Amino acid sequence: MKDLLNIHFVVELDAEILNFPRRGSLTVSSNVSAILPFNLTLDGILLKYATAQLVTRIEDSGEVVYFFYMPEGLDAEFCLDAQGINHIVVDNGDVERVDDR
Repeated sequence: MKDLLNIHFVVELDAEILNFPRRGSLTVSSNVSAILPFNLTLDGILLKYATAQLVTRIEDSGEVVYFFYMPEGLDAEFCLDAQGINHIVVDNGDVERVDDR
């Protein structure tokens, strides 16, 4: 397979259409594969989509942590449904609210 440049996904569901990534596009190198999640519930928070692959979920002492992997050429973009979220803090990145996400 050759490199895939300027990739943008449109996922048509019964109740909505997901377009991602919201900013820019993705490049998938010829030797890279990934499973990108959409409409995935993460312990009560709805992940509308991510441009990173979910690796695992770890729960310890009542705290839950999800780990994602960014394959080469993919910049991670996480889109969460804003319902029930009051505040988000990130160490390295930006948080942007767009409509109900």
